[in-house]
Amino acid sequence: IVNKEFGLKRFSLFNSLMDHTLYHVDGDILEIGLGETTIFTSILSEKYYRKVYHVDYSKSLIENLKRTDGYFCKNSVIYRGKSNDFFKEVKLTPLSVVFIDGSHLYEDVKDDFNNSLKYLVKDGIIILHDTLPPDKKWTIESRCGTVYKLRRELEKDNRFDIFTFPFGAFNVGLSIVRIRDKRKWEAI
Repeated sequence: IVNKEFGLKRFSLFNSLMDHTLYHVDGDILEIGLGETTIFTSILSEKYYRKVYHVDYSKSLIENLKRTDGYFCKNSVIYRGKSNDFFKEVKLTPLSVVFIDGSHLYEDVKDDFNNSLKYLVKDGIIILHDTLPPDKKWTIESRCGTVYKLRRELEKDNRFDIFTFPFGAFNVGLSIVRIRDKRKWEAI
């Protein structure tokens, strides 16, 4: 059985962001790329009675996680395959939280972001991992890859609010993105 504290030190920020959002925003959860975060997405889906979609390409990873208590819950929908195929084949419900940590290639992450955006509810968030590699040697695909390029692109796009935390989640950047809400006070 997986201890609920497992990974909390590394992913406490991720857990807090999701918990806070799910408390305030209706919608389900999407996790692209499974791992320690799967524990938190499952726990929070049960806490808030939300469906959680888990997407990963690795058959062995999914099978290993299925054999370990604590990774999946009764609200889990598990999809093994490429995320682009997932978006084509699965009828998604509105999403309040999306976590993207599958492929580490800019093109794939941008596709995941844009596909997820279509289902994101007002005030929902998209969390991107691996957005702030510590140095150039971390920009290989097996580490942070080129996810940082999407972060840079989103920072320049005035349709979004984005904030990148340099710490937590293995200290390689955790970016939270939301659609910018046009507010009257912004004109002040």
